[in-house]
Amino acid sequence: MKSTSLESGFINRGLVDSSRLCGKSVDEACRLLESMSFDEAYNTVSAYMRQAIDAGNADDAIGFITAIASIDRSGDDIVVRAALMQVVAAALIELGDSDRALAGITDALRLLAGVQKRKDAGFKSVLAALLYDLAFLHAARNEYRAAERMLDKAMTLYASLAENSPERYASAHVNVMNAATSIYRSRIRQVNMLAHYQVATSTYLANAATGAPAAVNRLVDSLVKEADTLLKLDRSREAVRYLSRALKYLDKVDDSFTSRKLNVSVMLGDALSRNFSTRQKGVHLLRSLLQNVRKSGDEVQIARIEHLIDEKTFSLNDFLAGWHKLFSRS
Repeated sequence: MKSTSLESGFINRGLVDSSRLCGKSVDEACRLLESMSFDEAYNTVSAYMRQAIDAGNADDAIGFITAIASIDRSGDDIVVRAALMQVVAAALIELGDSDRALAGITDALRLLAGVQKRKDAGFKSVLAALLYDLAFLHAARNEYRAAERMLDKAMTLYASLAENSPERYASAHVNVMNAATSIYRSRIRQVNMLAHYQVATSTYLANAATGAPAAVNRLVDSLVKEADTLLKLDRSREAVRYLSRALKYLDKVDDSFTSRKLNVSVMLGDALSRNFSTRQKGVHLLRSLLQNVRKSGDEVQIARIEHLIDEKTFSLNDFLAGWHKLFSRS
């Protein structure tokens, strides 16, 4: 599945009964959506499409929502129509139909351009989602400058929305930041964005914004990925900082020692052991982890940690003391 604004948890849509659209005719669905507030209608259609994609019924859902969106609307309903088109375009991206998705996003943006004086949350949320999805289409075509521009605009919109409604839009804001860390080509911009990403996630987490735990998980993924890159570049001291932060964030959302914490901790032990000044600390951490893993009987992790410990503790003195054992007597 490609990452789009339809991804579960991208926006906190709350509890949505998407089945209300099931079995409805186009006219019945139109009347139902017209009876809802904008957010409720947008949530319902998005959840309906997400469920259809997951169930393998995306084509039928796309046809159904496209038929609803094709009905002419004016005034306030133009944004609703654009929202429906945005949901369809996101679904097409996930199905790999980038040409139709691009055409749909273009049409939706043209609609919004006709009411561009609007600054309400509904208008901003649809525009931000369109730009976010468009960024991935640009990135897939290696048009990274265009992708960065779209992400920057989407990020600004979601930051504004999250300021007034963190419960709904906090997760979207940090998800766009997360995407930026992988799409930005500039190493400096990547690092700076990762720093902003951490600040935003910490703020939303401190305020107990809905969706913050999911955002933390994505942030941890980004931090670990960055640390892995740094380790490959032999920049273990910097990797230690990223891995330490990742563990702190994981502790904030779950006190238990999960397999994910174990993996990050093993990486941290490895990183610490690569520096002479922190080698003993790293080996001590790995040995402590080994004791815990042995209790669980995870043979794969046991072998992995034992290998790292052997690798970090084998020294030149060890070799000189036992070199004669390497050769059999003739």
